[in-house]
This record gives sequence, structure tokens and C-alpha cells, in this order.
Amino acid sequence: MTAILANWIAGCGAIIGTVLLQFGAQALLMRLAARHRASLLRVGLRRPRFVLPILFVVFVLIFGHLLQMGVWALAYGALGELDGLANLFYFSVASYTSVGAAHLELSTQHRILGALEAGVGTLMFGWSTALLVALLMRTEAREAP
Repeated sequence: MTAILANWIAGCGAIIGTVLLQFGAQALLMRLAARHRASLLRVGLRRPRFVLPILFVVFVLIFGHLLQMGVWALAYGALGELDGLANLFYFSVASYTSVGAAHLELSTQHRILGALEAGVGTLMFGWSTALLVALLMRTEAREAP
């Protein structure tokens, strides 16, 4: 298999996995928000107790992002990149967050995937931010007199 084809297959698979996990986290949070809407409204956005539901949302989103990074790490491993699960995951975290892993590099034929992961990670963090803002705005609108 050529490197270009391998990159397309691994990249598309990782993108699909990433989006499905992000959508799954969003669906879970929306389902929980709908189920507990009345109790969330009683807590109120301006009360200190509202911090706990927000922390829960943040942790669910972060856990989802970590799973997404794991998908990319598996893609790198399937291509025979880097040695060991720790290096695969660290490289993925560094790429997904756009920090970069200075001492780890993908081979020349697969290095485009690290840049692709950085772009996808940026999109997924933006999606999570939009979700948080939407939840806060919805709560604020329901709380308004």
C-alpha cells in the first residue's frame, strides 16, 4: 500500500472516530441535561452550586477528547509509527492540542497525519466550546424573568 493511500485510510478513519466520539459526548450531555433540566434550573446559573454541573460537563468533554486522542494514537500505531503506547498517546495528545512533541516525530511518509490531527483537534475543542456556550445560554435564557 502506498503511503498516500495509508494516510488517507488512517486519517479518514481517525476523523470518523473523532467525530463519532464528539457527537456521542454531546448526545450524552444533551440527554442528561434534558432529563435533569428542572433540577438544573432550580440550582440557577448564578449560584455556586451550578459549578458542579458545569464541572461534570467539562469532565465529560475532556474524557471524550482523551478518547479521541486515543483513536489517533491507534491510527499511528497501525501505521507502525513510534514505539510503545506511551509514545503513541503522548504524540497524539501533543498533536491534538497543537502543542507539538519536540522529541517525537512521525516518519516523513506519515507526518501529514500529525498536522491533520492538530486541525481536527482544534475543530473538536471549538465544538466543545460551542456546546458549553449553548448550555450556558440556554440556562441563562430560562433563568431570565
